[in-house]
Amino acid sequence: MTPTHSNADLTDISGVLNAADSTQDSSVLETLYTYASSHGLDPEWSLAQAYLLWRLNRFTELTTLLDSLPCTFHSHSQYWLLRGLSLKHLSQNISEVVHCYEESFRLDDSRFDIAFNLANIYYEYNIGPCEKLYLHSLRLNPYNASCWYNYSKYLFDSARPDESFSALKHAILLAPDDVNIYINLGLLYYSAHRWKSAEHSFTLGISIDDSSYEAHLNLGSLLVSSRRIPEALNVLETAVHLSTPSSPTTNKALFNLGLCHLLQGKFDTGWRLYQNRFSSGFVPDSSFPSSGPIIESLHHLFSLNSSSIVVWAEQGLGDCIQFSRYLILLSNLGIKFDFYCHSSLVPLLDSWFIQSISPKDLSTI
Repeated sequence: MTPTHSNADLTDISGVLNAADSTQDSSVLETLYTYASSHGLDPEWSLAQAYLLWRLNRFTELTTLLDSLPCTFHSHSQYWLLRGLSLKHLSQNISEVVHCYEESFRLDDSRFDIAFNLANIYYEYNIGPCEKLYLHSLRLNPYNASCWYNYSKYLFDSARPDESFSALKHAILLAPDDVNIYINLGLLYYSAHRWKSAEHSFTLGISIDDSSYEAHLNLGSLLVSSRRIPEALNVLETAVHLSTPSSPTTNKALFNLGLCHLLQGKFDTGWRLYQNRFSSGFVPDSSFPSSGPIIESLHHLFSLNSSSIVVWAEQGLGDCIQFSRYLILLSNLGIKFDFYCHSSLVPLLDSWFIQSISPKDLSTI
């Protein structure tokens, strides 16, 4: 029995693949997969099965199928591309994923999607010439909005904002309903201090998809920076509602909510929420000079019965200077500690404290 899909001819592989490319309906994809599976180990139909498993997000089955195929399939660029896509989703060794993409590109450099995926992996892990590949992919298919979008992100990270704007505008023309493009456009405007344009972009993104956490988070952050606190509170509370509980993304919104409450003088709530910076990604794990627990109060410190603690300058120079006065409180309580700060502040703070406290260079840890 042959499946039907619109007026497409599904009696050959191209018809099945065209039907798959034209739908997001999982039930249709399942029917197409079942039909492709009925053709046994015919090379072309096996790769059609593999493609349909990828579209269905059945990555373990996809990898199992590819592993079962004979070595003759290793001469197919599609085999290596699908293998790389599957392994990437299964969080396998990234070097193996790169090898799969590179082998696929070596076998066929005339496919824009192969060049695009190889460019993405090079960009994500900073391991190869991604720009050359993005441009190669765009020469093959200048209508790929995702490629223009990712290329714009690479240009932005390379401190080439004007070119990044240009690439994003191509993406918008090709995919005017993609919320992520407007979010990145807003971030570009924000970096250029074009606040009104940034706000307009984030707001446009929300109008396209009002369930977008990232659009709400970035708009809320902009409103905090603009000291429009009541508006920021409303937007950030929506962001928290939209995010996954206890995730780093939620903590970013909670951190910004903390800033709102602090700016309103609501210090108890503000400082409690501000602690979310440690699990938000704003403070990288590599900046922690100690593997011990974060001490949140004197009561917490005394409950640990620790012989000594580490105090370090987590934020900017001004904050370090302001808060260093409280080190004297620790000394007067007889608490032993090592204090690390920015190298430029070591001479200043050393002269203030004389010999009672000896600041050390944070970069030497």
